[in-house]
Amino acid sequence: IAKSHFKSQTSAIRAMASDEELLMAFRAIDKGNTGVISADELRAFLYKKRYNELFVQKYLRLFDRNHDGRITLEEYQNTLNEIPRAQRQ
Repeated sequence: IAKSHFKSQTSAIRAMASDEELLMAFRAIDKGNTGVISADELRAFLYKKRYNELFVQKYLRLFDRNHDGRITLEEYQNTLNEIPRAQRQ
């Protein structure tokens, strides 16, 4: 998956979903209800959606801003809020 294609998919999700829907999506991935998406939770969720490991790794690189292998709600929201701005430039 090309980086531009991946970002456009993520941007489309952001454009179509309300903040509440995005929060619900985060919670659907965060099976442990810890407020953090682990790499294993993300992988299990995306594999069920038929995405491959390459997509999982790109998702992690994009959303995991401090590179600790986890995605916090803040990282998730910040990334989704910045992608449309980056594409307009």
